Amino acid sequence: MLKLYLAKINQDLCKHKISLALKKEIKQYQNKNAQLQKIASYLLLNRVLELNNIKSVRIKTNKYGKPYVLGNPIYFNISHNQKNVICGISDKPIGVDIETINPRIKTISKVLLSPNEQKTYIRASNTKLTQIWTLKEATAKLLGTGLTKRLNSLELDNLVIDNKKIFTNSYLHAGAYIAIASYATIKKFPKIVNIKL
Repeated sequence: MLKLYLAKINQDLCKHKISLALKKEIKQYQNKNAQLQKIASYLLLNRVLELNNIKSVRIKTNKYGKPYVLGNPIYFNISHNQKNVICGISDKPIGVDIETINPRIKTISKVLLSPNEQKTYIRASNTKLTQIWTLKEATAKLLGTGLTKRLNSLELDNLVIDNKKIFTNSYLHAGAYIAIASYATIKKFPKIVNIKL
């Protein structure tokens, strides 16, 4: 089971009732858009759990900040860009990422690409580099290390970490790449379910 849910981020999200703990957490963000992204992530996750009939869960985070469901064999991961938030849910560990195609991505290609990939993708388009970025970030999120794992240490051609094969897939959706990473084979990109928050 692998499902993806996508929701738009907008100003109306501020009207939703949220927990006191989340309100306190949101106040730490100076940027209004970052606050909206956090609210959208919270609302989408709750909606996804409800749609999948998953009740009474406790969400914890690992030492790198990756959230997980305590005592439940359900895995999820959340990502957002400026306009959307995406949540992947699965019965296997999962990482997801969403990034708008970035015209400045070539300036960070050394941080993104391994030395071998730098040779292969030296003339790659911004679209291709954004796709690579999302695949690598989804992989880092699957591993639970987030961006503490240097993206240029991951090579997409042979993703085996701790003797586990990692499978990735991506999809271009409305000017943004959405990527997923899993230890389970991803034969085709799953249908994206749009949710109104």
